[in-house]
Amino acid sequence: GYIAWELMFGESPEGPGFRPPKSEADDEDDKYLGEPQRPTPLELPENASVVGLQNNGNTCFLNSILQALSSLRAFHEYLHDLLTLAPNLELARELLIVVQGGTSDAIKVHRIIASRERMYSGTDQQDAHELLTSLLSAIDADARR
Repeated sequence: GYIAWELMFGESPEGPGFRPPKSEADDEDDKYLGEPQRPTPLELPENASVVGLQNNGNTCFLNSILQALSSLRAFHEYLHDLLTLAPNLELARELLIVVQGGTSDAIKVHRIIASRERMYSGTDQQDAHELLTSLLSAIDADARR
């Protein structure tokens, strides 16, 4: 969605300053959740990045995407903010652990994605770009729940 596009390219697909129009569901969410508040800033170590993820049976496509995402400070902050607002989001939680270097094994992330999209189950080679699209879509879907 829009959030993933902004993380990757620094602006929305419709240009700078664009925000999708609020819907009735957004208004209902605001009534239920109250006004959104920005969580406290996330403190990241200077060397926060993933180096040398284990290849679990042909997961190099996943590892390359996770290593690229781990270099994006905005991605760390987005996951942190998302988990502050909704701490039960399993995919976001596991991604944050991996991109912050908390583990060298991304098998939990792989299992979550595989449970949502069958093409990632097993040990077949996959396209990294397709995985990135699936991963960002899954995070966006979780964030909208």
